[in-house]
This record gives sequence, structure tokens and C-alpha cells, in this order.
Amino acid sequence: MGSRTPVFPLSNGLNPSFMPTQQRPNRALTESLADQFHLIRQLTFQKLVLASISFLFARYFLRLAWEVVPLYWHCLMMVAFDALVHQLLIFNLELLLLGFRQDWLGFLFCVSYRFLFILTIFWL
Repeated sequence: MGSRTPVFPLSNGLNPSFMPTQQRPNRALTESLADQFHLIRQLTFQKLVLASISFLFARYFLRLAWEVVPLYWHCLMMVAFDALVHQLLIFNLELLLLGFRQDWLGFLFCVSYRFLFILTIFWL
């Protein structure tokens, strides 16, 4: 009989399955994390768009009822919405620092909203 190959391959460095896990990236885990961040980005953008639309409608209706609704409720709503945008701004900045360069649009949108918020406060 000829020489038989062992059932379990030897860990002599020739078989890639015996490489330490630190040397070869786990492709499934990397793709899973990328998918999760992509989903988080989509949900964040959708929430920001819906919050912006609802904020514009709320401002419109508050402008209609300006005599009935006191000024401090209007300012309180603007500050609460600005706190939400501030959290989204930090979240987008963290994603940018992690290397997700597609988040420049969300980051710039949040920064521009903060600028418009400050202008609106001075406009009131």
C-alpha cells in the first residue's frame, strides 16, 4: 500500500485553516457588521427626514396659532428637536471616524441644520 494522508491535516503552516484567527479576517463577521451599520445609517436618515418634516409642520401650525400658543412652548419644541439632531450629529461623526465615508451627507445635513437652528433662534 502507498503512503496514506492523515485524516487531520498537520499544522505545518501550509494549511490556511490552521492560521491564527488574528492573521486572517473573519469575512462573515466583517460583512455582518457592515450590513448592520448600513441599516443603522438608513434608519437614522429616515428618522431624520421624518423628524424634519414633522418639525416643519409643527412650526407651520405654531405660526398659525401664535396668539394661542406661548412662545416658550415653541422654543421648547425647537430645543428638543435640536437635541435629537445633536445626537444624530454625534452618531454620524462616530461613523465617519470609524471609516464609513458614506456618512458625509448625513453629517453635513446635521451641521447645516444646526446652523439654521441658530439662525432661527436669532430670527425669533
